[in-house]
Amino acid sequence: MVARLKRLNDDQGELDTWYSELLEGLKSGLKEVNCDGKRQGQVWFSKELKALRKEMHRKEKEWLQGKANGEQRHLRNEYLKARVAYSKAVKRAKRVYQRNRCEQLERELECPKRFWRTLKKMNVGKMKKQSRDLLRVYGDKGCEMSGEEAI
Repeated sequence: MVARLKRLNDDQGELDTWYSELLEGLKSGLKEVNCDGKRQGQVWFSKELKALRKEMHRKEKEWLQGKANGEQRHLRNEYLKARVAYSKAVKRAKRVYQRNRCEQLERELECPKRFWRTLKKMNVGKMKKQSRDLLRVYGDKGCEMSGEEAI
């Protein structure tokens, strides 16, 4: 390839042909990638949640720009209602998504290979690990036990 490029130094037409062939080769070797500029958000975040969030922000803006005292209080209450509704909808969507993931894993238990593949796709191993103190013993009620009662 380099030797051909050195030979083409003098002829611009052949150099252009070689360059277009190189570009075609590179393009054909690339994988198709999502490059439309859109953010990749959470899987569970739906259009309804997006609309609720937009409405909440609109009401917040109205409240912050309100001038009169009576109107300000009313606008703040509207914003708080919208915020609570949005928060509840987000929590509900997360719960449904997590429940569906668990059900999917339970369905995959019959075939270990599919189970582990599904688990790998869920990135369970990359989740934040909780630190556990293995040297402490806890009783049934969650109280720390020591001495004879721990044994």
